[in-house]
Amino acid sequence: MSTFTGPGSVAAETPFAIELNCDANTRVQVKLDGSPHASAVEGVLALNSTPSGTMAKGIGLQLLHNSTPVKLATNITVGTVTNDGNYSIPLTARYYQTGASVSGGVANSTATFTLTYN
Repeated sequence: MSTFTGPGSVAAETPFAIELNCDANTRVQVKLDGSPHASAVEGVLALNSTPSGTMAKGIGLQLLHNSTPVKLATNITVGTVTNDGNYSIPLTARYYQTGASVSGGVANSTATFTLTYN
């Protein structure tokens, strides 16, 4: 909890990627959907509900692409595949402090990724 210093502070950045196999010259878009946090901070998802008293408080989970918060429910063009084969969409997840204080507990969120190929 000492990592959080006030609203807007972040912790536990974790990179991950969506791995694809595409044809050459394919334009790839991704859309991330989930329950936005009540704070309305860009890219911050609400935490999943847990049994009473076990959910963390004062934080949400923020998703980023190229170090920029992802606008939820919006197609993002992530690139064009130049050669047949593997293509990786790099993303990052991190905890984002939304409240004046943070309390420990379960801190999971759910997002759905929709891919569009052109």
